Amino acid sequence: MQRISGEGNEAEQRFLQRWPAATKPAHSKDGDWSIVVDNQAVCVEVKQCAAPPGTAGTINQIRAIKYTPMLVYNPALQVWLVVPAAELVRRAAQKQRGQHTEISFESMNLSFRELAEFQCAEDDLVEAVTAAVRFDRAHRILSVAMVALHAQIRSVADNAIHEARRLTATVAVFRLR
Repeated sequence: MQRISGEGNEAEQRFLQRWPAATKPAHSKDGDWSIVVDNQAVCVEVKQCAAPPGTAGTINQIRAIKYTPMLVYNPALQVWLVVPAAELVRRAAQKQRGQHTEISFESMNLSFRELAEFQCAEDDLVEAVTAAVRFDRAHRILSVAMVALHAQIRSVADNAIHEARRLTATVAVFRLR
């Protein structure tokens, strides 16, 4: 099982060997790395899934709402997955709920096995990432939809917080003694 943080270091190191000009984005919420494709910056997520051969291998905390391509390295198989953001949105739309949330676009999990069609060898990583970024740019309407969804979710959350604070302002604090 993949840990939430720290496990992707080998994946990031291998990614940087293929894309040495990658930089950290100004805001970590935008993705793990910023790269340039066709003279335009784009962020990507880099993950690691240490699933042994023959197992499904869960990839956790996939955030389709960010509309960033996801790159997943499997050291046991020594292959990469390069999944366009548009495909992550498609997969999130097929789920009834997310991972630890009601909204699948915010966070979901998928298996390495179910994304096998996006496998590529490390030597083909730059070409595959470039193709995924171009594909996502051709489907920019999905990016616009994810920005709008994020704004709606933020508005609902802000309203819920405000209302909960209002309602709990007069509730006594529970104490065991």
